[in-house]
Amino acid sequence: MTAAACGSVAGYAAHRRRSEATCQPCRDAKASYGRERDQRTGACAEKGCDRVVRARNWCGTHLSRVDRHGRPDLPGPPVADRFWRSVTLGPVPPFAPDLGECWPWTRAISSKGYGKFSPQRGQHFLAHRWSYEALIVAIPDDLQLDHLCRVKTCVNPWHLEPVTRAENLRREHEARRAAA
Repeated sequence: MTAAACGSVAGYAAHRRRSEATCQPCRDAKASYGRERDQRTGACAEKGCDRVVRARNWCGTHLSRVDRHGRPDLPGPPVADRFWRSVTLGPVPPFAPDLGECWPWTRAISSKGYGKFSPQRGQHFLAHRWSYEALIVAIPDDLQLDHLCRVKTCVNPWHLEPVTRAENLRREHEARRAAA
């Protein structure tokens, strides 16, 4: 890295391309550029919103509301509506037909195969836990939910049972042995 490039946004980018730690002058230059860009674009046109403008004098949130509803002050759909739009009616589990239909989650799935849900920015829940707490009762801190239907994406709260971690693991091993 040449000394002439350090202390600029280009120097910052060069550090990043080479997977190097960025130097303080380059970090300062990037931060300064960002502040200048924000001042040029200004704040959102919606009263009380200080987010940076994305397009047409609106921040991303208010721009999407204007596009969707024609007005920036209308909020999105209620949390429960957003949740249940992501659920379908599925098949009856073959080894437990008495449980009834599964309700498979159709949106984001975690690396372990469970549905993921974000009721609002910065909040993340497993979808089956949100469903159980919304329709049945809060889950005690020392318990986990066991899928009686053995379908990890199922959010049907009547297919879920709060159990200890040890019991949940025992049931999982038992189900694997039965399937083998």
